[in-house]
Amino acid sequence: MTLPRIQLNRRIIIIALLIIGLILYYFAYGSKRASENLTDIPGEIVLPMMSETPQPLATTPSLASDPATSPSTPPSASPPITNPTAVLSGISGRNVSGDVTFITTTEGTFIRLEDNFSSSSSAPDNRVYLGNSDGFQVEISKLKAPSGSQNFKIPSDINLANYTHVWIHCKAFNTTYGVGQIVR
Repeated sequence: MTLPRIQLNRRIIIIALLIIGLILYYFAYGSKRASENLTDIPGEIVLPMMSETPQPLATTPSLASDPATSPSTPPSASPPITNPTAVLSGISGRNVSGDVTFITTTEGTFIRLEDNFSSSSSAPDNRVYLGNSDGFQVEISKLKAPSGSQNFKIPSDINLANYTHVWIHCKAFNTTYGVGQIVR
């Protein structure tokens, strides 16, 4: 049994339109790469608070001035001052990877996807969320591109300390693509 010529032509036209649509989508979204710099984040960078108070090197003047009675090992150094970070990885075989840094400035706190960030370009509506190990909870922003460095301001009413993970989730497909645990 053969298909009538009109039905065959209609199928060819539909397939051609789908192929053209995919090509246009690739050039409009899939081939983009963001390239934002740290200098694109407004305000002066504020270093996070140290978790411990530095201890004095010696408790009495005699210990500090007499090498024979001073401790043989130097006191431990204060912990380094660092910004919270995360490493993203894909979920269920999805291709998401890259480093995340949280930066606080005089203008607020920002999520920075570093230059090595990459996500599936087939997801049309990937967004950045904050959440916990159970799932995403607060939407921060839509991705600017499927790869490359990007900066997103966290709204001032959101306290980063209340969240333990950063998520990449496609809102249109309701599908999670990647997650990373925040390391403080």
